[in-house]
Amino acid sequence: MTTSPTWIRERPRLVGLAYTVLGTWEDAEDAVSEAWLRLHRVVDTPQEPRDVPAWLTVVVSRIALDAATTAAKRRESYVGQ
Repeated sequence: MTTSPTWIRERPRLVGLAYTVLGTWEDAEDAVSEAWLRLHRVVDTPQEPRDVPAWLTVVVSRIALDAATTAAKRRESYVGQ
């Protein structure tokens, strides 16, 4: 499976999606990079996605939501002045 053309085409949309959830470009880039790594782990395995853009959308969304939830929990549990 060749994922590079799909990745190049989908990346701006995925960064925008992650940015909408996370609010910073740095965090959005991190989420998209993590999705890229996960995609490469499943290429040429039985778990390889049939619809790569859809798979990437789900994975980036879940990574971004998890990061946003974790950040919110850290802010809630801060015991400071």
